[in-house]
Amino acid sequence: MGIKSKLLKILFWIWLLLIFTVSSLPKLPDIDRLVGWLGLPTDSLMHWFEYTVLIFLFTGWRALIKQGVNINIVITSLLTGIILATIDEFHQLLIPGRDFNPFDILCNYLGVITGISIAFVWVRLRVLLHERSLKKH
Repeated sequence: MGIKSKLLKILFWIWLLLIFTVSSLPKLPDIDRLVGWLGLPTDSLMHWFEYTVLIFLFTGWRALIKQGVNINIVITSLLTGIILATIDEFHQLLIPGRDFNPFDILCNYLGVITGISIAFVWVRLRVLLHERSLKKH
């Protein structure tokens, strides 16, 4: 495993720990009040963003090990993201002051798809740039 895949692996586990730590807090500050001046549904964006990053890290880590994105990596990333997002939302039922929101889980799932897509493009660009540099030499 190369240094870049090791870094993505470590960042994936740190990011996952961060997601579940924050999800376990009984009451979060009002996100909309903190960044509501953007005029966007910030809670939904946060759910989308956290899973976009998480699954980008996971897919990138797995793709660097296999030196490319294949259907197995996409399916593994999709299932991993869906399982983690679902567990994350349902575990909030056990936390006082937190609740399950179906729209939040939808935003998590959209983040999973976005993370896989970005990782796919990132890996493909890396391969193309590598091939281009080999042709110059």
